[in-house]
Amino acid sequence: MLKNTNVEEMPVCRVTVVIVNYGKATRAASCLRSLRRQSMIDRMNIVVVDNSLSQSEGSVLFNAVSAGEHLIIANENLGYSRGVNFGISKVAKAEYILLVSPDIIVEDTVAIEKMVSLMDSNSSFGALASMQHNDDGTPVEIARRFPKFSHHILRRVVPSKCSELSLQDQLASGRESLLDVDWVQSSFLILRSDLWDQIGGLDERYYVFMSDADLCRQVHEKGFRVIVTSHINVQADGRRASAGTIWTVFTNKALRIHIRDALIYYASSVFNGRRLIDFRWIFRADRSR
Repeated sequence: MLKNTNVEEMPVCRVTVVIVNYGKATRAASCLRSLRRQSMIDRMNIVVVDNSLSQSEGSVLFNAVSAGEHLIIANENLGYSRGVNFGISKVAKAEYILLVSPDIIVEDTVAIEKMVSLMDSNSSFGALASMQHNDDGTPVEIARRFPKFSHHILRRVVPSKCSELSLQDQLASGRESLLDVDWVQSSFLILRSDLWDQIGGLDERYYVFMSDADLCRQVHEKGFRVIVTSHINVQADGRRASAGTIWTVFTNKALRIHIRDALIYYASSVFNGRRLIDFRWIFRADRSR
């Protein structure tokens, strides 16, 4: 089901905001309320794609969206990458695309305006993310180095010893307000629409995970920078779908999907992005996830 999607009647906006929901409709409703308080809300397109395959989730979202916002109730679980691409394809083109996780709350009413201003004034910026904190006030590990297979394994075996949170120390301490990074989580990430088009959006081989690492890699390859800024700090719920160690792989379906997506990423890296090996057949994505 597609609600409020008459593209011809939509105003020309600066930012398309896309939210892909799976099982977080109540929190997504709060996310939407916080977005409506943004100073440039009249220049934003907001589209929500619901992958939950749940009548209750869909009902919450149907009641949560306002006039001019767009709700797509998917008849299958599209996954994150397909969901983002599909949502963006259904709304009018804007100058920027802002990827927002459904658990994000944006208290700063000029946050998106700040992000747009930074992008406008820095033509070398291809992607820009904000700092994040969880509901309990703890910082979120947004910035990352490009994944390495050995480090990926260690993060699952001894996660406490493999945090990359220290990459954000300069921002957290106030020594810097802008930081160049390899890649960032796509939970609150703004990109140039023309660059998005050049890249082709998120790589749909990735069902849920690793698409943001791949996206940032391609931003760098196109000659742009990936930046984290402390000018904005948004709030997340602190719940990671793929949380756990390698020992919980048999009980955590999301973790198994993460492994599958990681295999696709590393296979692509080995062959310089050529799709000679695709590990999707090993861990077939369960459409109920």
